[in-house]
Amino acid sequence: MNVTHRGRSGLMAALACSSLFSMTIASAVSAAPVTAQATPAATVAAAAGSAPVFTPGKCQFTMSSSANQTEGKTYNCGTVAVPEDHSKPTGKLIQIAVAVFKSNATSPAPDPAIYLDGGPGGFTLVSASDNLSAFGAILDTRDLIFFDQRGTGYSTPSLYCSELTQLDHDLLAVELSPTEGAKRYTDASLACQKRLVGQGIDLSLYNTDQDAADVNAIRQALGYKTLNLYGISYGTLLGLAIMRDFPAGVRSAVLDSNVPPEQAMEVGQIAATNRVFNQLFNGCKADAGCNQAYPNLGKVFYATVDKLNKNPVVVSAPDPNDNKNYKVAIDGNAFQNIIFQIFYLTDQIPYLPAAIYGASRGNLTNLASINLFFVDEDKTFSVGMQYSVNCRERVAYETMDQVTKAATGLPQQLLDNQLPSLQGEFDVCAAWGAGKAPASDEQPIKSSIPALVMAGSYDPVTPPAYSKQVAQDLGNAQYVEIPNSGHGASIGSSDCNFSLVTSFFNAPTQKLDTSCVNSIGAPQWKTPSSQ
Repeated sequence: MNVTHRGRSGLMAALACSSLFSMTIASAVSAAPVTAQATPAATVAAAAGSAPVFTPGKCQFTMSSSANQTEGKTYNCGTVAVPEDHSKPTGKLIQIAVAVFKSNATSPAPDPAIYLDGGPGGFTLVSASDNLSAFGAILDTRDLIFFDQRGTGYSTPSLYCSELTQLDHDLLAVELSPTEGAKRYTDASLACQKRLVGQGIDLSLYNTDQDAADVNAIRQALGYKTLNLYGISYGTLLGLAIMRDFPAGVRSAVLDSNVPPEQAMEVGQIAATNRVFNQLFNGCKADAGCNQAYPNLGKVFYATVDKLNKNPVVVSAPDPNDNKNYKVAIDGNAFQNIIFQIFYLTDQIPYLPAAIYGASRGNLTNLASINLFFVDEDKTFSVGMQYSVNCRERVAYETMDQVTKAATGLPQQLLDNQLPSLQGEFDVCAAWGAGKAPASDEQPIKSSIPALVMAGSYDPVTPPAYSKQVAQDLGNAQYVEIPNSGHGASIGSSDCNFSLVTSFFNAPTQKLDTSCVNSIGAPQWKTPSSQ
């Protein structure tokens, strides 16, 4: 599995499988700010005066029976046609797939919440049932909107790269060096790019600015005066762009696991990985029970990486999605990647010391099973959209020399694993055709719109410092850090996490009562004596 450290959109699907992962891992024990203003694209579209329209249609996703939802009664689906290029409102149109879940309140608030998914590239509607399970408390007071961002899911055209999904499965049992793996991934990515361009898709138009204008069009088409934004991971960057470009249409915003527009994400990627690994090692050391059961966790982790890189293994493991057995190759680099991905699952962080020690003793079946889950998750992820956004807005402003310099002094195992993948991303971006975002898009965003900015102490890809950075630039922001959470702090293991979201939406201009966070504490590490 090639790891590009995606802001995972599949958090809901992962949470739905959290009890399975608990059993699986447990068994291993035996610049200048920009003020809010409309972009040229938004200004031209507004001047054209064409009102976006919501066209009802049949939902393409299936809700679980436990959701107690009825299509046509409690929720509706449809599409909103938007310009592929909002600066040319009479030009080519694309379709944005939308679902609206109605509030169960007798007198709902007039302003709905709209979920801004991560990635970039995450499919939202295919996971509507899981999303509603996580976010359903919003319906107690207001409507909730889900949509597939342009280039993703049921929206058309799709920038889904089947070539990469197939490659992930083809390489499951194949042992490749990071350099060879990155080359195979680059080749498959460019094959996808050639196919998309051949379909007449202008990849430079699949970006955050256009995404923001799409959200404003959805608001207009559905007849809402204002929205409450709820973004996780890349969704925070999209939320910030909406706050900048369409402030009159935003009542409040929850921004969780933040991506600051000015942050050089690729340059900081290896350091972010090193930070969260050290957070884990130090967190276990600080806990008497964990330290006794799993002493010298960092040394054991890197020794296991070295051992598996020297002697890779192929294990047979069940896929949690279909329960069939598949062969999975695991070397030290794959081991690092799997442990990294588990930080996206807050419920599973307490099992990580046990998982590391289990792997050091040769128990790799459980981690292989988890790897299969994440590989399957890529079926609901548009890597083409991710490249279009990242190449234009991040890689265009960074260099591999900067990446290498920023990684100086970090553990060699991390460098050997991640530098080839990052080089591959720069190689793909050089040919992708995404263009380069205007320099103004790379600046901090200033806004007085009330915002709740959240972070998880164990976030592997958007560390708390990033969220603090965003909060400092927002005049009416409240910052909350969840001490035991990974990526997606608002949907952690405690009822406290999401209650902060609903409480904030209900009264965004009031000081939020965050006292429940004090009772969460550090992860409760799972040891043999705690089972």
